[in-house]
Amino acid sequence: MKLLLQFALALLCLISTSSNSQSISDSQLRDTVFVSVDKNTKVLFLSLDIMEVHDVALDSIINLLIADWKTALSRGADKESIHNYYIISESGKRRLKLETPDFIESDFNVELERKELELGLSGTCFRIYNFQDKYECWIYIDDLEKLQNAQLDNAIEIVLGNKKIKRKNYRFDIGKDERGWVLLNQYRWVEDLLEFEAFFGVGLLGSTWSPANGYNLNFTFTNKYAIPFFRLKLGYKGYVIPGKEENSFSGLSYLNSGDIGFMMNASGSRKPKWFGLSAGVFNATDTNYYLHKKWRISIESQLDSHLYITFDLIPVAKKKNFAAVSFLIPF
Repeated sequence: MKLLLQFALALLCLISTSSNSQSISDSQLRDTVFVSVDKNTKVLFLSLDIMEVHDVALDSIINLLIADWKTALSRGADKESIHNYYIISESGKRRLKLETPDFIESDFNVELERKELELGLSGTCFRIYNFQDKYECWIYIDDLEKLQNAQLDNAIEIVLGNKKIKRKNYRFDIGKDERGWVLLNQYRWVEDLLEFEAFFGVGLLGSTWSPANGYNLNFTFTNKYAIPFFRLKLGYKGYVIPGKEENSFSGLSYLNSGDIGFMMNASGSRKPKWFGLSAGVFNATDTNYYLHKKWRISIESQLDSHLYITFDLIPVAKKKNFAAVSFLIPF
């Protein structure tokens, strides 16, 4: 019993550690506000989590950029620079870095090229990295001074001021009509799933090893990036228990349980590490078996697609509990 409890604690520690992991592709996910100012002027406002962004003061930042840009030109900077980086530190310090046409690009950024191609972006680009307010802004424009009175704060506020659409969507297209700035489109990438999963393996019921099998019907819900985050399940699990007659299959008893439960994706990525709880009732073909009609509460973990682990706690009498652990392979 103590060994099983130690195992359950170790499993909990493992899950809590894995919750900090994240795949490279998922860490690059960005909430994006795409503002079309005119035919030749596009602005991308990007944040890792737009729910955490509030007052951006983008118009003020752009005015500072224009002033620093003019200062750089007056000191001999190349006006034909293709990529321009404006960095604002947590303390508010600013730096403008320019890349001239003869600059040889050291790294080819496939994600960036894909995004620019998808959105039809080209020409001179100014990229603002605001570490103070935790956002980026990419500006594709032929004349930076055209943004002096663009009132981009009003455009961004259409999204930032609406918690409902921020929570459900990851991209927003904003344009202009006779009324001013308007939300044209919003996008989400949801892939909720209904899946059937069967498995087999072994279980340790107290001190008795037993073959185990079962199946789950999983309802998996994804967030706006199509990353699984929550799962409801209906399941069945069965064991073969040796009877009193030694070396005889005729004395075997079958123990099974239906259950209902939920699981959370502890990894926060598209490679889920599931962890959750379930509850059910054991039934045995031998009605005199001491686990017959006993409730069980389970801690469940599926760290990858190849191993499913459950730890069961079964109250059998007053102040007396029975423990079981199962190692299952889905297929």
